[in-house]
Amino acid sequence: RETTISDLDTLTVTSSANSGAGSLRQAILDANVTATEETIAFDIAGPCPRTIALTSPLPTVSNTLTLDGFTQPGSSPNTEPDFDDSVHCIALSTDATSALNLTPGPDQEITVRGLAVYGATNAAIQVSGSGRATIAGNTFNTGTPLLAVGGPAFAIAVDGASDTLIGGNDVASRNIIGRATTAGVRLGPGTGRRVIGNFIGIAKNGSSAAGNQVGVLVVDGQFDALTDNAIGNNVTQGIRVEGANSEMNLQRNLIGPSPNPTNIGDFSSPNGTNGIRL
Repeated sequence: RETTISDLDTLTVTSSANSGAGSLRQAILDANVTATEETIAFDIAGPCPRTIALTSPLPTVSNTLTLDGFTQPGSSPNTEPDFDDSVHCIALSTDATSALNLTPGPDQEITVRGLAVYGATNAAIQVSGSGRATIAGNTFNTGTPLLAVGGPAFAIAVDGASDTLIGGNDVASRNIIGRATTAGVRLGPGTGRRVIGNFIGIAKNGSSAAGNQVGVLVVDGQFDALTDNAIGNNVTQGIRVEGANSEMNLQRNLIGPSPNPTNIGDFSSPNGTNGIRL
């Protein structure tokens, strides 16, 4: 007798439909009942970008999983240090509360890479739970031609999920995070989250504005780290740390200058009020 548990190591998305056979929604449903660690890959016919218009949030991802948009033909990660030449052929667009909810359990890791994410009214990607997530090589509300979609409150919001990594030490892991109406990244209560090597408020060319209201907002985060990010063009603060329990490690961030100035001598990508506000 057949079971509902998938024993495939790779689930391939072949449809840009909101739901049904071959859709991303169905792949996540299948991965959530798997007995193995799954990869969700993409092979949707048609030109780049392929837009998946979500009418409701995708199912909460609750098992170890890699969701890899760079598997879509035509996609490629960034190779440049001062600007971003990545190509994102899979775009998620939604006016629901979120696109992705990640809730890894103990000793579980969920990886999301190679997606262009637009819209959502709350957090485009929401991370919580006792495990960890890696969010790398994505773009948020910028970088891929799309229909105009309003920006979310947060591009990425993390509560708990210790050791979660946003970005990474190699240029291919850089996220481009822009146009969030409250903050590009929000780190809520939790410990040991890392935000490394991203453009936050700075567009793919390394100079143009894709500003968030606040670049990175930390509320009662403990022993979190912000390292090697370029943070500019945000409406108010580049980094805002608040809450009686917050303890942060800030190192080697480029706050205000452009990593790739458009005019010789013009390195300006200022934040509206403070570079860092504690």
